[in-house]
Amino acid sequence: MLPSTRAHETVLLRHLPPRSGSRDDLYQDVAVRILVRLQSTAPPTLSRAYVRRTTRTTAIDHARQRNRRQRLLDTHARALRWAAAPQDPERQLHARHIKQAIEDELSRMPPERRELLTLFLDGHGITELADRKGVDRKRVENGVYRSLSTLRQGLRERGFGPDAVLQG
Repeated sequence: MLPSTRAHETVLLRHLPPRSGSRDDLYQDVAVRILVRLQSTAPPTLSRAYVRRTTRTTAIDHARQRNRRQRLLDTHARALRWAAAPQDPERQLHARHIKQAIEDELSRMPPERRELLTLFLDGHGITELADRKGVDRKRVENGVYRSLSTLRQGLRERGFGPDAVLQG
């Protein structure tokens, strides 16, 4: 809990977005940032302006992180659509090489991460997977994100970066 007055908490909550899951994450991140700052050599006063500024900065950071994750997910989805419908023999061969590389990388993952990523790549959404597994949506989102990052890194090491995968 922030070492602040009720007024500071009210200001903080007023500036957080309405989505409940991200609201809790944002509140926690703001609290951590303020606590770290309070422990520094020159702690600030907890004015409303400081809390508001910290909250806005944290919200911007969260939005940028969500956008980076969404771009990553979009890139993988585009690559899978491209590989699913090859139109010429050369593209078919390229698609088979990509498919084999993906299967090899998936086989190296722990079974639970492999299953989660396979279901996601088959078109199941984050919320659907969370409901299916009976776990928190954020946990599934992080698992998919980490699995996709691992897959992307493995494919890059094999020479299949985004440009190579989407070549025509």
